[in-house]
Amino acid sequence: MLIMKLKGGLGNQLFQYALGRRLTYSNNVQLKLDVSSYRTYSLHSYGIHHFNIVENIATEDDLKALGIMEGRGLRTIISKALEKRKLIHNPHRINERLWAFDPEILNVSDNVYLDGYWASEKYFREIAEVLRAELTPRQRLDKVNEDMASEIANATSVSVHIRRGDYVTNPETNKLFGTCSLKYYSKCISEIALKVRDPHFYVFSDDVQWTKKNLIIEHPVTYVDHNNKENDFKDLYLMTKCKHHIIANSSFSWWGAWLSTSKDHIVFATSRWLTPGRTDVQDIIPERWLRVDSQTGEYVDSV
Repeated sequence: MLIMKLKGGLGNQLFQYALGRRLTYSNNVQLKLDVSSYRTYSLHSYGIHHFNIVENIATEDDLKALGIMEGRGLRTIISKALEKRKLIHNPHRINERLWAFDPEILNVSDNVYLDGYWASEKYFREIAEVLRAELTPRQRLDKVNEDMASEIANATSVSVHIRRGDYVTNPETNKLFGTCSLKYYSKCISEIALKVRDPHFYVFSDDVQWTKKNLIIEHPVTYVDHNNKENDFKDLYLMTKCKHHIIANSSFSWWGAWLSTSKDHIVFATSRWLTPGRTDVQDIIPERWLRVDSQTGEYVDSV
C-alpha cells in the first residue's frame, strides 16, 4: 500500500495522483488517496474523483498503519512538531525535499506515505498514455460543454489561461507566485498568430471581467465563463481539447496543455513559476514547451 496525500487545487491533485499512479503501476501495489486535508480546507475541495482514476480513499486505519496522524488534535500537533524538528522519525513518511525533480522518489515501492506537490512530468511520463486515458471525465458532460468541446475540436483552437483569484487577493500567495503580465499574454498571442492559421482563442479565467477589459485579442475569441468553481474539471476538459495553449503559472492550465492529444501542439509557458528572487520550481516546464518571461514578454531559451 502506498498512500498519497492530496492537497491544493485540482491541478496540484493531478500531479500528486500522477506520481502515486506511476509508483503503484510500476510496482503492482495499491494506491490509496488521503483526502483528509479537505475537511478543514475551504479554498479548494477534493476534485479528481470526477475523472476515471483508480480511486481508493485511505481510511484512518490505513493512516495509522503507517504512523500517520492527521487532524488538529493536540496529539497530532505535537507529533507533527516533533517530526518537523527531526526529534522523531517516521520511516514510512516521505516529504518532498525540493521544488525540483527528485529521482530517488522513483525508487519508492510500498508501505509509504507521500506528502508533496511533485510538479514535474519526469515523475510519470513513462505512463503518459495511461494517465491520458484515466484523466478524462467519469460521466458524460452536459450539452453546453459537449457543444463547446465539439466547437473547440473543429477550430484552430488556442486555450489562454489567466489566473488571478488568490494570486491577486491573498498577500502571501501574491508574494510567492505573482501573476503573468499583459506583456506575457500579448507576446504569446502574437506568436501563436504567426505560427498557425486562423487561430481562435478560448479564454479561461477566474476573473473574466478583468480579462475582457484589459487583454486585447485581435482575433476570434470566446470567453469560457459558464462553469462555476465546482465544475472546474469541465473547464480543464475543454482546455485539453484545444490544439494549442498559452498557460499561466498555474498547475491547472499546465494539465490542460499536458493532457492535450493534439499532434504538434504549441505550448507557451512562463519561464518562471514563482516571483523573481525566489528559488524557482525547477523541472515543471517540459523542455519542448516555449518559454516567455512572465513580466517582460521576451523569449527565454529553453533549459
